Amino acid sequence: MLQSETPVGRAFLGWSNLRDQINSPAFSGVSEAGFNLIVSRLDADATELLAIPCQTPRDFILKVIAVTDWGGVALPDETRAPELWAEARALVNWAYRII
Repeated sequence: MLQSETPVGRAFLGWSNLRDQINSPAFSGVSEAGFNLIVSRLDADATELLAIPCQTPRDFILKVIAVTDWGGVALPDETRAPELWAEARALVNWAYRII
């Protein structure tokens, strides 16, 4: 299944494309205010991605990548991302059932 074949995958693709733009050489001339505006949009996209239900284990990983910016920031705890941790518990329970 390709990344874009699920709602999470499509949202991740949008987040990833925006992140790539921010990190491109062409973006280096953007003002600080412009940069902050785009980074705020990137953060909002990651937060919105959390609200989309996972359809596959890969969706969960895509959410973790986006919310941590590829591990650059800490994973939020359950008080800040309860839906992410609910899905983590569901995946663990699912994995135990198939073993």
